[in-house]
Amino acid sequence: MNTPDIENIYQELQQIWGLDFARIRRLVADLDEWQTHDGLVDKHALSHRGIGQVLHLIEPWLEKQEEHLRLAPAHCDDLQTLFAPGPLAAQFPADITPDHPALTPLRTALADRPHPDRHLDHVAATPETLLKRALFVATTYETAQAQVLCLGDHDLTSFALAATCPEMHVTVVDVDEQLLAFIDKTARERDWNIKTYFADLRLELPASLETHFDLVFTDPPYSPAGVKLFLQRSIAALSDHPFSRILLAYGFGEQHPGLGYKVQTALHELRLVYEAILPHFNHYHGARAIGAQSALYVLRPTRRSRPAAERIAATANIYTHGRNSEEAENPLSLEGPVKIAQDWQENETTLVGESWPKDIWPKAKRVDLADYLAACRTGDQPRTRNLALQLHPHFDTYLIRLLLSAQAESILVTVHHKQAKVLYNGAPLHPIIACKYRLVDKATQQQLVSILLQKIPTPRDHGPAFLLRYLADHAKARLGNAWREGLIAWYKSKDSVLTKNQARDLICQGAIGSAYGQSYLTELPLHLLSELVGEIEPGLKEVL
Repeated sequence: MNTPDIENIYQELQQIWGLDFARIRRLVADLDEWQTHDGLVDKHALSHRGIGQVLHLIEPWLEKQEEHLRLAPAHCDDLQTLFAPGPLAAQFPADITPDHPALTPLRTALADRPHPDRHLDHVAATPETLLKRALFVATTYETAQAQVLCLGDHDLTSFALAATCPEMHVTVVDVDEQLLAFIDKTARERDWNIKTYFADLRLELPASLETHFDLVFTDPPYSPAGVKLFLQRSIAALSDHPFSRILLAYGFGEQHPGLGYKVQTALHELRLVYEAILPHFNHYHGARAIGAQSALYVLRPTRRSRPAAERIAATANIYTHGRNSEEAENPLSLEGPVKIAQDWQENETTLVGESWPKDIWPKAKRVDLADYLAACRTGDQPRTRNLALQLHPHFDTYLIRLLLSAQAESILVTVHHKQAKVLYNGAPLHPIIACKYRLVDKATQQQLVSILLQKIPTPRDHGPAFLLRYLADHAKARLGNAWREGLIAWYKSKDSVLTKNQARDLICQGAIGSAYGQSYLTELPLHLLSELVGEIEPGLKEVL
């Protein structure tokens, strides 16, 4: 019988155990001396069956003496080297002292972080807490090539994870564009392995991130609805690996156990298992209503978690303060701005979003914003001549994404006036809008602006505009695929030939093309969309 390759066994064990492979490393390292099966169970807190599976796979490299076993001396050094625990495999420290050497560079990286947004319940964790989170991950789980998602990251836990575990792939999803730009800039300066994505979790998780991650960390809004929503998205983001985890930061005031009970009821509804609750783990600058601290929940999904998460409807009012709080009311009249589109026919009009008065185009089709976004992802959005988008007060940040995805001939969009600036001539993202629409009219109402846009023909005489329009018209396709086909289409229109391989090579020369080719156009933060605009023209010139 041929002895199997130990490298293959190593990879098989790594695949089986996922995040928990770090425990298997320590188990194998302990086999340099005689051990019993039961002794290994007691020492490593792994089940009898689990240890048996490991021992069965590495049996060709073991020697046995009655009930005892160890690595055969001829193979011991090789296996010890291969399975050696990482440099941070020591016991997790209970406290991070102020003079910890990793704190100084972390504090420097945090120094220029964007100001907190009270409407998003931003309260920053201390640098010591960020490092503590990262060390907990590093000393508990297998971090080599692990895919880790920070679901919301005002705390900037991603910085501590990337600095502590450079072999991990860290991804951040957030709705705060300033924060995403800051994370990206800082990560590039320090050569940290962090990617950023935009999404408002009340509406969606980026499609390219579904069922992708080994570990999700989240410190959500501390309302029951907020915790439930962020955990729903966490479950959707996790891979189907049985050892995937969610790390949840959550706290409540000692005089409000009922609030904690509501949150823990949500965990039960989502069929999540508590592996641990570590009290007073997280500390904050502020959050005094909960004693400026929270616990760390270590959660594992079950087979019923994903179906349970998919059944629960999301809500917009998930925060504890501001316009998005659970108690907030958002009355809005749109009668004035709608006058700029008063010639629209009801049977040719679709209304998307909240707060449309019942007497405005009463026979028009009305679609929930989340449903419309989901339809855009699949290319199944309602066919309509006129599209009216009402995005205020919750979803103004989706202006660009919806305009890129929409296929209507005329679009009326109502947003906060600050968000509308991206549409005007001179704005960094104006080229990606101008390739598809022209501004026809606008009307203001207090802090809101309604803008009427008309779809224009595809630009045929300018390569960058042609390519941007191709990407916008194919927003449901992976960015790399749409970009490749757009390049080929442009050269074909000029009676020239560009092969798929040439197009791929060209795309991968840029930072956006190489890092986000498997993502979707509308998932990119605005600063990366601006970079995309900047990457397109030099690439076209190079091929010509």
